[in-house]
Amino acid sequence: MSPENVKYVISNNYVKTKIVEICPNTITPQNIDLKDSEKKSIRQKYDIPIDKTIYVYGGNIGKPQGVDFIVECLRQNEANVETFILIVGSGTEYKRLRKAFDTYKFKKSKLLESMPKSDYELLANASDVGLVFLDSRFTIPNFPSRILSYMQAGMPILLATDKSTDVGRLVEENLFGHWCESTKSDRFIELMNLFKDEVYREELGRNAKRYLNNNYTSKHAYEIIMSHFEK
Repeated sequence: MSPENVKYVISNNYVKTKIVEICPNTITPQNIDLKDSEKKSIRQKYDIPIDKTIYVYGGNIGKPQGVDFIVECLRQNEANVETFILIVGSGTEYKRLRKAFDTYKFKKSKLLESMPKSDYELLANASDVGLVFLDSRFTIPNFPSRILSYMQAGMPILLATDKSTDVGRLVEENLFGHWCESTKSDRFIELMNLFKDEVYREELGRNAKRYLNNNYTSKHAYEIIMSHFEK
């Protein structure tokens, strides 16, 4: 849960405030340190440019992601010569997204079907920026766990979501990414351009990894849960 999740639960259910607390999504971080030559090899394997800033989205491709907005962002990104969007996943809207790729013949983006986790982790680590998409119509705060894999990889994050979730605010306040509402594709492209600066990108990526290690490891969840048994 996140702070906004807690507020929502308390506001919309008959529960006492004292029995609701934040226990965030967590992972046991794995260090995957790739050499530049290894990143180049991975990109070549999937026919991904080695000379562009790669923005990767990995996960569910369904109604919650707002495919129409994603397609609009892909269309606008075609005018950008330095960026490339990679989408990896599966879901109820995968075929519709594939149809958009077939229709528009995108040259600055690529769509790959879901792959084994180990392969995806390597591909993500060979990319530069993690993407999060959530439909703008959500009214219940969501906190997508996919940001954890980006943070583990030391990647900055670009989010386009609804206004109900607080994940964008958390990312911006802790200086490891940027957020816009998922109705504003022009703003999304503007924010993409910020990440073309490698020094800036690496600084935000370090912040992301540090925040993960300080807040979102399995140990943190364990300690929160076990604290109720130790009283």
